[in-house]
Amino acid sequence: MADRRLPPVARRAALAAILAAGAAGRVHAAGSAPALGPVAAPAPAPAGLLAAVMARLATVRASRARFTEQKTLAALTLPLSSSGRLAYRRPDRLEKITDWPRPEVLVVRGHALSLSIDGGPPETLDLAARPEIGALVEAILGTLAGDLPGLRRWYHVAAAGAPDGWHLTLTPRADALARLVRRVTIAGVDDGTGARIDRITTEAANGDRTVMTIRPAG
Repeated sequence: MADRRLPPVARRAALAAILAAGAAGRVHAAGSAPALGPVAAPAPAPAGLLAAVMARLATVRASRARFTEQKTLAALTLPLSSSGRLAYRRPDRLEKITDWPRPEVLVVRGHALSLSIDGGPPETLDLAARPEIGALVEAILGTLAGDLPGLRRWYHVAAAGAPDGWHLTLTPRADALARLVRRVTIAGVDDGTGARIDRITTEAANGDRTVMTIRPAG
């Protein structure tokens, strides 16, 4: 399939969706990391906690889940809600299927991100050509793959809690990325059946906020 660049509206929808995606996996952000700017680093993680969380997440080979999502936008009085399904298959395939209120299918496979709305033909974005978008993908998928070096290429990473109930805070290392996203907070648990994420909160630089709550498919 020929690569087509997403128009601005579809690109914004893709970014919002991938930032809230919840499954385990990995997509490498291509290109060189942007020059670092004066973005403050969070407090360091407790000794051993970050390594333990990453190691547990790295054992997840595939997962399916359901999600509910709430977006609070500065331009709107009321939040926007949606719900759907998530699926991941290692090494590099992630799907976010929104069932309500409007059908959307977002798929990440390798360096390609595609988005289909209302059953229309998918439009594809080459992440290798857009490293800043690849970095946004990395915030979610790099965390879930347990790839701490990959995360630290783009973000300051802080951890709190315990290995069986934790949250990670990612803040951009570079001003260029900080102009898109202020902070990503990822909370998860390990209840004895494997590590999983149960909430992702994304705070955009413009004040918009997206909270996705995730539960295992069952």
